[in-house]
Amino acid sequence: KRKIALYNSAGIDVLPGGIPFQLAVLQDTVDVFFQAVRDLGFAGVEISDDVIEPLAQSQKEDFIGRARSLGLKVTTEVGRKNVDAKFDAETIARQILRDIELGAYKVYVESAEIQVITQSDPKALDRLLALVDRDTLLFELGLNRPQEKAAWLVSRYGSDLNFASVAPQDVVPVDSIRRGMNRHVSYSYLAPPAIPR
Repeated sequence: KRKIALYNSAGIDVLPGGIPFQLAVLQDTVDVFFQAVRDLGFAGVEISDDVIEPLAQSQKEDFIGRARSLGLKVTTEVGRKNVDAKFDAETIARQILRDIELGAYKVYVESAEIQVITQSDPKALDRLLALVDRDTLLFELGLNRPQEKAAWLVSRYGSDLNFASVAPQDVVPVDSIRRGMNRHVSYSYLAPPAIPR
C-alpha cells in the first residue's frame, strides 16, 4: 500500500493487470475485487478477457460502470493471449470506441496479438489505426521479442505510440528505438539529411 501511495504522490497511476480481474470473474467476486483495488489505493482496474471466455458485451459494460461508480479509472483490452480468434480490425475498432464511450480511458492491444499480426496480417493494425484515435491505445510489448515489436510499430506508425507492459530491462532499449538510436531501427536518427534537389 505504501508503494502505491508513493506512485500516487508522484502522479503515476498504478493499476493491477487484467489477470486478477479475470480470476475475480471466474470466482464471481468482481465487486469484492473492485472494492479491494480501491481500498489498496490503486488508481483503477483493467477489465479484460484475454484468457477467459469472452465476456458478453452487456456484462463488460456493467463491469465498466461498476468500477467507475467506485471512482476507479478503467482500462480495457482487445485481443487474446492464445490468439484463438481472428483479429477483425473493424469489429475491434467498434469495441474500442464503445469502451471509450462508456468511460474507459485507455485500451490495451494484447502483446501476443501484435506478435501474430506483425507476421501474418500487418494491414489489420493499419485498418484499426485508421478507425481509432491512437492516443487511446496502449500497445503491449510483453516478454516475447519486445524490442522487435517496438521497432516494427515505430517503423510503421511513428514514434508517438503508447507502449505498455515494458519490462525494466527493455525500458532503455525501447526508448532508444522510439528515438531512432537503436540498431533495431538502423540508427535512423543518425541518417544523413536528404539533400534538396
